[in-house]
Amino acid sequence: VAVFAPSRSSPYVTITLKTMFEPLYRELYTFDPTFFFTPSFLKAINGDTVESFGSVVSVSSPGIFVSEMLQPKFYEMMLSKVDKFGEWVNVAKIQITKPNTMRKYGTLLDNFGLDSMLENIMEVFPEVCGSKSDSQNGFVVEYGTDRDIDLGFHVDDSELTSNVSLSKHFEGEELYFRGTRCKKHDVNTDTKPEEMFGDSHTPDQAVLRHGDRATTSGHGVDMILWSRRCNHIRRNSQADAVKASEKRNKSKARLLLPEERQKTERASR
Repeated sequence: VAVFAPSRSSPYVTITLKTMFEPLYRELYTFDPTFFFTPSFLKAINGDTVESFGSVVSVSSPGIFVSEMLQPKFYEMMLSKVDKFGEWVNVAKIQITKPNTMRKYGTLLDNFGLDSMLENIMEVFPEVCGSKSDSQNGFVVEYGTDRDIDLGFHVDDSELTSNVSLSKHFEGEELYFRGTRCKKHDVNTDTKPEEMFGDSHTPDQAVLRHGDRATTSGHGVDMILWSRRCNHIRRNSQADAVKASEKRNKSKARLLLPEERQKTERASR
């Protein structure tokens, strides 16, 4: 099951480990839609209509869409690949780059050469939030009583995030949502009751703009995919800068004495 909602990303790429680690499961390095996606999801994509997507997508809460998307064999191979990569890193005694500052346990998909797979999966959603995304970042993270137990509420640095649970052997790790965030409604803004939503993080479920409650037992593995549109962000940033400048000028004008304000207005004409 996949859950999607809007957010914002900063891809980080390493280029050395993937040349050292022997690829496992060649199917993951090629993009065969019938291997990756369930028949129902493929049918919805090929239909490319509101009705076809409505047949496989449900709305769990405003802005959170759920759909069965990836094949079970994909999860099995990804879990096995993560385990083998971890074993190889321990034997080789190699220090790997962590996904981000929030996660202590995990690795970038690019470390074992799956960056092309990530690009192909994210290209299935070219019209999300408007134009096609121009950068992606993917990683796997691990949860457990001997690893990261939870992750507090946060906003992902991406327009589209898919957080897929690959593991079945854990308890806890409930995902919770607190509504859409923007510059005026940031991560610290009080949440309205209708924006609160919680959901058990079961295998094949993906999410964003969320937090993870504590893992009480077992070992959880999540695959997280971020997609970003830099041009969209740049345009918004420029628009925000213009608005901020206008606001500052208005505030400054209110502080001037009437005579000085009139001089300023005449000079600007």
